[in-house]
Amino acid sequence: FPYAIVGQQHKGGVGFIQNFILKCMGCLWFERSDIKDRQAVGRKIKEHIQNPEHNPLLIFPEGTCVNNRYCVMFKKGAFDLGAKIYPVAI
Repeated sequence: FPYAIVGQQHKGGVGFIQNFILKCMGCLWFERSDIKDRQAVGRKIKEHIQNPEHNPLLIFPEGTCVNNRYCVMFKKGAFDLGAKIYPVAI
């Protein structure tokens, strides 16, 4: 799987997978509740995409669905990175 992802850090079994298995792919994890961590993620993403040795980065627009009817609007931060963006609809 030649991609890295950005996502929320979890605890328990999912956290184990994030910390030990997905770590080798260069994934970027953050604590959703920590505002300082949110700011650090932007910096980490910029550093990641500027290094051609890193795997391409997948950023999912929103992991939460509201009432199973629609997804929350895409955050614009990913578009301010100065990188190529390839939108994909599923």
